[in-house]
Amino acid sequence: MLIDGNSEFFQEVVDWLSDRVQGRHSLAKRTTTITYELGPGSTVTDWYWKRPFFFTRERDPNPSQLRVKESIIIRTVGWSCTPLKELLEKIGSWSAGRKKYSLSIKRPASKECDGNQGRWYLDRSCAPRRLETVILDEELKRDVIDDVRSYIADAETYARRGIPYRRGYLFYGPPGTGKSSFALALASHFQLEVYTLSLAERSMTDVEIRVLFGRTRKPSMIILEDIDSAGLQREQQGSPDGVTLSGLLNVIDGAGAVEGRVLIMTTNHLENLDPALIRPGRIGRRVELPLATKAQAKRMFMVHYELPKSNPLVDKFENGIPETSLSPASIQNHFIKNMDDPDAAVGSLAELVKENGECGLTSD
Repeated sequence: MLIDGNSEFFQEVVDWLSDRVQGRHSLAKRTTTITYELGPGSTVTDWYWKRPFFFTRERDPNPSQLRVKESIIIRTVGWSCTPLKELLEKIGSWSAGRKKYSLSIKRPASKECDGNQGRWYLDRSCAPRRLETVILDEELKRDVIDDVRSYIADAETYARRGIPYRRGYLFYGPPGTGKSSFALALASHFQLEVYTLSLAERSMTDVEIRVLFGRTRKPSMIILEDIDSAGLQREQQGSPDGVTLSGLLNVIDGAGAVEGRVLIMTTNHLENLDPALIRPGRIGRRVELPLATKAQAKRMFMVHYELPKSNPLVDKFENGIPETSLSPASIQNHFIKNMDDPDAAVGSLAELVKENGECGLTSD
């Protein structure tokens, strides 16, 4: 049975094999051709239902094309195709269950390890991040949630009215204000796979980012982290390395841009971004995440220590926190230092303020 590299099921098979390696190390014990995933040109033997299955990843490079043509061939013993069909059904069920009960985060594969540009790998699967654990202004959070929900549900409306089915969000604010946390919580809530990348990586190019975007699955979320640090040039300056502004704009809303994805960019410095990157049509919503208000810090305190509003410590903590001077990350770190001791957390507030002050911000 052949699985074409351009099909969505191709990546599901690769992820399923990778998960079995990480979870039970069974593949690593049976073959030396795989340590993390089914590598190009390799064959992996795995046993399922007391039957051997052979997975071969083949590659047919064509220098005249941007993509490398790949496929996975799955074989087993016997004349019947039923075991292969049952295996694919099992992989499909596993993939659907993973989306429901875990958050899958993917990153670009290393060129040195994978030998192929534009390939994603499963960085990790983790427990979903619940939206209620991300303490933000409630009205702001509700507006963004409703906006994402409307976008995901309105594919037919976009098509009927001739609107490109894309939606971009810019999360901006000081470091440590929850930009990445909010993005992951949204992905968890809507059961979206996450593809995250940094354009500041020196190995990234216009060609690779175009291929990477094209290999994301629909629906999903693409996160461009710290977009202000990418150092985007409007055009190539001699060397083909690096992503240009024009190359990024083309993959976001060019003629061949992918649709059905939630695009989120994060930045610590809104003022450093080129206006062309964040104009309407490319960015539909700008979401400012500021330093923590007293009310926000109070809710964080109540959630972390599971205290009711009537507890005297709650008011003491709120009174000791300065308004919009500390990042939520620094406050969270303070709670971790005093994990199960709310009295100590209140008693050492002066130390927290002194350590961080108005400039004591931690990375998001």
